[in-house]
Amino acid sequence: MINGILNINKPEGITSAKVVAKIKKSFELGKVGHAGTLDPFATGVLLICINRATKAAQYLSGLDKEYIGTMILGVTTDTQDLDGKVLRIRKVSKKELDTYKIHKIFDSFKGIIYQRPPMFSAIKYKGSRLYNLAREGIKADVGLRKVKIHKLNIMKIKNGFYPSITFNVQCSKGTYIRTICHDIGDALGYGAFCSSLKRTKISNHTIAQSVDLDYFLKMPIEKMYQNIIPIDKALDHINKIILIKNKQLIVRVRNGCFFSENEIIKKIIKSRGMGLEDRFRVYTGYGKFIGIAKMSKIKNEKINNYKIEKLFYENNQL
Repeated sequence: MINGILNINKPEGITSAKVVAKIKKSFELGKVGHAGTLDPFATGVLLICINRATKAAQYLSGLDKEYIGTMILGVTTDTQDLDGKVLRIRKVSKKELDTYKIHKIFDSFKGIIYQRPPMFSAIKYKGSRLYNLAREGIKADVGLRKVKIHKLNIMKIKNGFYPSITFNVQCSKGTYIRTICHDIGDALGYGAFCSSLKRTKISNHTIAQSVDLDYFLKMPIEKMYQNIIPIDKALDHINKIILIKNKQLIVRVRNGCFFSENEIIKKIIKSRGMGLEDRFRVYTGYGKFIGIAKMSKIKNEKINNYKIEKLFYENNQL
């Protein structure tokens, strides 16, 4: 059975779910999913999880992401991107285009910010997707959500009938880049929408390492295998522990029993600041990947204990 992660370069004009469906159908795969949706108009890195790797999606979707985007000033849309209905047009003259003000407002969006998710999004509100409510003309107040903008740099400001700003952003999970464009446009007084968006990175998975969807779908099955990242390598951002060489211990761990610090020969800490500090990739003393364990405290015990929460082992592993 094929298990692993694909780094696909999603093309414009297709949903993330459609990418999953195409790959699943073309290669007759069992379970296929993705780790982090891209809007139809957006392109770039989309991590596809195959078969057993679908259990790894939760450890990938929460990672920081990087994008290159362009916003058009003077136009607002109901979706906050180029696919929406135009709500307002305001011509921005060259005289009004104050670059000092633009840079200052961009700087104000760095760090912890609060966003109101767009109505045209997949967030659920009282059991319904927001985009379904929006199509019915129903407004829902989902409240503000906290996100973190690690980096937000202007790459180019272009004059024109409707000026544009191209920028680079690194952000936390749950950040809507089109909402950043909309909110910056409001702060500038012009209004704005996101006209293009490319995801260039999810943690250490980059656009340079990705494979174009159309090219991938034409590959023979043998070459397709070469693009699959092993599950544990795709989760390389997570801490790592190696168990002592003991076959009975391996059986216990696989069966969901706790194991302790005394049964570990090596620990490698990698995930500081990623929200995964209490998770570990667990390997046998013979070098085989077992799964992801969560650290926990057992009452009256002084040392840390661990228990597998996601099992990825093959039956023939040691």
